[in-house]
Amino acid sequence: MLTYQVCDFDDLQLLIAEEDGHIVFVGWHPEFGGAVTMKNKNTPLIEACRRQVGEYLAGERQVFDLPIAFTGTPFAQRVYRALIQVPYGELVSYQWLAEQVGSHPRPVGTAVGNNPLLLIVPCHRVLGKHSLGGFSAGMELKYRLLELEGHTLRADKKDLAQPLAR
Repeated sequence: MLTYQVCDFDDLQLLIAEEDGHIVFVGWHPEFGGAVTMKNKNTPLIEACRRQVGEYLAGERQVFDLPIAFTGTPFAQRVYRALIQVPYGELVSYQWLAEQVGSHPRPVGTAVGNNPLLLIVPCHRVLGKHSLGGFSAGMELKYRLLELEGHTLRADKKDLAQPLAR
């Protein structure tokens, strides 16, 4: 059975869901498609995820240590497996990520935009070739996460103050 809890983090509200002992969703409530059988309940795993997300947002955690299960198409799961390898504070381009999974940037961008494990699978670390790219959770949160991880944005917030390494 899918179990979920809506968790508050200061000015941010996320829904965290687990199924069969794995975190399967961290994101916005409206994005959560849900399942036929769901239960609103706080579990030890959801609580561990809530604690780790809170530590990350407070700048006290760089790596998540949670059992997760990737969902989505086999291609999307390949993208998520590659993306989860991008370390805290590092940024990559859609082109670089596409090369890692043997694809093109456009379908990679679609998979990244459908990431069900926000923050844990760090889609905010993927940037466009000539811009910050998009972010399904909203650009204000992307700015906040990039700055949390030590990146300086230009005053207009349309790009980084420093060039993208890869």
